[in-house]
Amino acid sequence: MKRLHFYLVPIVIAVAVLVSSGVKNPRLLEVLADAGSSHAAYRLGQHHNDEQDGKTYNPDIALAWFERAAEAGSLDAMHEIGLLHLSGAVDKPSFETGHRFVLTAAEAGHPNAMYTLAFLFEIGMVATRNSSEAERWYLKSLEQGVEEAQIGLYRLHLENQETFGPFKSAKAFKELRKLADKNDAYALLTIGNAHIEGYGVPKNPAKGLALIERAAETMPFAAHFVIAEFHFLGRGEKVEYHKALRHLIMASKHGSPSADLNIGVMYEHGLGVEKDYVKAARYYRKALEQKNLGALTALGILHRNGTGVTQDYDEANRLFHEAADIGLTGGSANVGWMQLHGWGMPVDREKGLVLIETAADEKDYFGTFYMALLLEEGEFVDQDRERALELYRVSADRGNPLARVALRRLGKQI
Repeated sequence: MKRLHFYLVPIVIAVAVLVSSGVKNPRLLEVLADAGSSHAAYRLGQHHNDEQDGKTYNPDIALAWFERAAEAGSLDAMHEIGLLHLSGAVDKPSFETGHRFVLTAAEAGHPNAMYTLAFLFEIGMVATRNSSEAERWYLKSLEQGVEEAQIGLYRLHLENQETFGPFKSAKAFKELRKLADKNDAYALLTIGNAHIEGYGVPKNPAKGLALIERAAETMPFAAHFVIAEFHFLGRGEKVEYHKALRHLIMASKHGSPSADLNIGVMYEHGLGVEKDYVKAARYYRKALEQKNLGALTALGILHRNGTGVTQDYDEANRLFHEAADIGLTGGSANVGWMQLHGWGMPVDREKGLVLIETAADEKDYFGTFYMALLLEEGEFVDQDRERALELYRVSADRGNPLARVALRRLGKQI
């Protein structure tokens, strides 16, 4: 056995030399991976995870290679596995799985995983929103040389003055202002949003919008979507759906699946455009093809209601369950709504209410609206119109058009 191990030494050395020399031939990389090279397996994962190469791009094949590399301890591969799940790129994504791999890689010292984990804590995706934890991980990744973490840290301090205090908030604004003066798109978006929301500065929506419009020159994908949201939610003087739609179309042309999802919403509800359920379904499918997982619930609702598509409770439930299994609270809320009414499944009011209440507690777009409906009418729960009004407002702030209709019906200002 010792002689066999000694015999393998030249092979191990050869594998190391070939991989480190930048071998790109997939067949040779497969040979090296089969010989035990975790780096070759990782490189194969990268090969199949390149969206620019339409011939080789296949996230599920990439995932399989990354998993092999991760089993051998590759932190790079663990981080990539996390990103594939969190972005919904693979066939059966799981936010929980994605978070677990990112957390494991970050705790083991992977700089970019630290940055990703910080962002997850900042926005409350999968992990509970925790500004202090987000700061800790941004600082760790910054110490490891991840330059992007600096703007993330500035944004965190600026938008959470109640947690970090006025000094950090003011310093963040000052540094972001310097970057914005150099036309840094991320800084322009962050400073613009600060003026719109009043983070660390007096509210000035017009000034904020002007800064975001500057960002559109170099980052149209994101900036046009933010401008659309500004007009859709009426962050200025009033809601302007036609302007929102125009900017969503521009964002869509630059490849934004989130824009496609929201164009679908506008066609579904007739906002700034004639109501057209067929077009709504088309845009939802387009968004879903581009891995915008929010389109699962949107398309499911069309199937539930039979608008723009054939009414099909089974298909609606399939889409809602898929969204819930991934970790989307909107999926869980809609599963609950179906259980509550026994649409395509046996009635289970207890489970249905739990799912809706849980989603509402997390301020979900759908959960808050469904819970508000139940509380307003006293259906399945004790009537509480004051709480219903609060939840309608939360849902409307999240952009739910039906919640806005409910508020207008109740004579309340949006």
